[in-house]
Amino acid sequence: MSILLSDSEISALIAETKQLEPGYLSRLQLRPKQGHKERELDITGESGSEFRLILRQNLLNVLDFSVIRGYSPKSSSQLFRLRRYNGKATSIRTKSNGRLSMTFTFTSPLSGTSILD
Repeated sequence: MSILLSDSEISALIAETKQLEPGYLSRLQLRPKQGHKERELDITGESGSEFRLILRQNLLNVLDFSVIRGYSPKSSSQLFRLRRYNGKATSIRTKSNGRLSMTFTFTSPLSGTSILD
């Protein structure tokens, strides 16, 4: 069954306070998987909503990563992706000043894709 949420429902889920339990950092240690490292963390929101934080990172390029904030409705086993943050798979070092330039993309069901420099 597909998950259908209105823009106001999505906004409310994003705004809902999510408290992390003590010791959550040890549960976020990424574990090797096929070609990448990954970890998931289930979080209960202030209103009782169930969320999942998914972290993925490429084994060869640490800038190639994704962080996904998902919502798991009680009536479904599907995960609705509220937000996704992606690292850039390549980095560029400019010749003029030698500084590293990284770009991150952010995807939301409300606004589409935005570029964050």
